[in-house]
Amino acid sequence: MRSWAGFFGCFVAVLGCLGETWAVMVFCRRFLSEKNPIFGGKLFFPAFAVGRLALILLNKSVSLPYILLAFANHVLLLGLVTVLFPENPAKKLFAASLLTMVITLLGDFFSSVFSLCGLVFLHVVRGIPEPFLADWPNVLISGISVLGIIGTICLLSAHAGPVFHGKQTRWYLAASVPLLMVTVLIDVADWCASNGILLRGQGDLYQAQLFSHGEICVLTALSLTGAGVCVLGMHRTYEEQQRSGRYHCRLAAYQMLTDQYRQMERLRHDLKNHVIALQGLLREGDAKAMEAYLKAMEEKGGLRAGGEASGSPVVDSLLWRKKEQAEELHIRWECSVSLPKDCRIREFDLCVLFGNLLDNALEACEGISEEGGRFLRLQAGMVRQCFLLEMKNSVGRRDGDEERSRKTGRKSGRHGIGLQNVRDIVETYQGTMELEESEGVFTSLLLLPVNPAETVHIRHETGHL
Repeated sequence: MRSWAGFFGCFVAVLGCLGETWAVMVFCRRFLSEKNPIFGGKLFFPAFAVGRLALILLNKSVSLPYILLAFANHVLLLGLVTVLFPENPAKKLFAASLLTMVITLLGDFFSSVFSLCGLVFLHVVRGIPEPFLADWPNVLISGISVLGIIGTICLLSAHAGPVFHGKQTRWYLAASVPLLMVTVLIDVADWCASNGILLRGQGDLYQAQLFSHGEICVLTALSLTGAGVCVLGMHRTYEEQQRSGRYHCRLAAYQMLTDQYRQMERLRHDLKNHVIALQGLLREGDAKAMEAYLKAMEEKGGLRAGGEASGSPVVDSLLWRKKEQAEELHIRWECSVSLPKDCRIREFDLCVLFGNLLDNALEACEGISEEGGRFLRLQAGMVRQCFLLEMKNSVGRRDGDEERSRKTGRKSGRHGIGLQNVRDIVETYQGTMELEESEGVFTSLLLLPVNPAETVHIRHETGHL
């Protein structure tokens, strides 16, 4: 009988391993894109299944310590997810941490719950004074536990989309910490239970088993609840921050547009008087005075802020405001931006990119004593299904530094402010970012993959101030 139970137990273990592997593969392919759509996901299933089965057979033959076996399973999952899926490393860490926690905690929870039920049934119904689960009951409990794990992972695959989309690197890293901590906590608790540390010496074997399984059951339930509340709370907090940021961004854009509108209204209100004045200058033939008068009207009415629309009033207003700041600092402004009409990049993220880069560029130009040497050149548009943003600005030499060219993603004294936020946006869209300083010119180059249907072009005129 025991030989048949052992054989059936191995059969259930193999089926359970394959089922868990399939559920994990579905989850990863749902939220992590594959390096190779033909081989990526297909390689994950055999690799993870063979690895898990090898660990099971090794444990059967040499009886590995529980901590070592658990660590090997965790490393196997994390390693395969890292190799076969090209997402942001922090996002892959979060996905692997979530799967590891679910498999570890739910396996212990279901095993403890059904073991408690089995012990109570044998003691109360069958009348066994000190029941002990072995052979067939353990095989049945293992099979039911695996089904519960597979079902939970499938539910996560269907409903966990909002948690995985649109987050930044720091969020994924922060969310992975509690998941890993909970997993380690349960691994330690399982190791203690396997060594009899959680079993109490008082009472008979039946009570000791109830107490041990009850501890694991309560601990895993509380850990699952705490981890879920933590991740969902972080998700809701992040969404609220994003909504608040978009609201303030639109509010700032509305205020800028309102200022432009008021300037134009003032100009229209005084248009009759301006026409009379210009007619007088025309009769006198004073061309220089007319030119100066028209220039004053242009500046007062904000006519040089760009009359064409980009399809994004928020970006239009931001560029207009930064152009005003450049004029105040006597910076030569050159701007040519083509924004996708159906852009997958959110307006909030575009404002983060343009705003921080322009702020750093204006700050760098302001540090140059020679006003004639201050310039800022911004170009952005679609290049082969990618949104390319390139900005060049003058930058002064630092005392004691020789001229050098450098390509780095680290913060510098002049361009460090806001670069981390820009880097997070670039990583969110799986883009690339390159910074270079050479011969007094700082270049920022961003490339973000998008797939818009068409674009609308906006060009701000070159200003020589």
